[in-house]
Amino acid sequence: MNLREIWKNKKPGKPFKEWGRIEKLAILLAAGLLLVVISWPSGKEEKPETATSPSGESTTNRSYEEQLEQRLKTILSQVDGAGDVQVMITLKDGGEKVLQENTSRTDKQVEETDSNGGVRSQNEHTYNSDTLLSGGSGGSGSPYVVQERVPEVEGVLVLAEGAEKATVKTEITEAVQALFPLEVHKIRVLKRGS
Repeated sequence: MNLREIWKNKKPGKPFKEWGRIEKLAILLAAGLLLVVISWPSGKEEKPETATSPSGESTTNRSYEEQLEQRLKTILSQVDGAGDVQVMITLKDGGEKVLQENTSRTDKQVEETDSNGGVRSQNEHTYNSDTLLSGGSGGSGSPYVVQERVPEVEGVLVLAEGAEKATVKTEITEAVQALFPLEVHKIRVLKRGS
């Protein structure tokens, strides 16, 4: 008896408990296929995120550094007594791109019994990881970037006309520390020459 005949002979209103093994298997198979279709990616491609500066603009490492320097110069030049200010920022690294990966893990346990009744058990663990590529199939396309972290600030140098005053120097140092997670020895405030 095939599935079509079973379906034709099925009595309406028959409770699930009384369904046959083949009927239940067919329902499970249909549900599995439905889950696969639902989870299949649509043709719509999402655009990867790019690094952004604190002002929200898309940047490269150098322009990010320049934007930080300009913003810091603008704010520090308004410190009372600072005068004309120049700023140099160095970055620790080039930032980090977090790529989307497809991972799978398989665990398998095999037990074998020999003719004397002895049992041997063996466990196998398999782990696979592949980088997800956007815009193409067959290994073409670029890696899908989930997140791009901006570079960390390594050090800050500030040249200020009013840096000979200890209060101005302290205020500038504390302002830089408030903006960047830097230790004091990584911030230098020097008097700017004419």
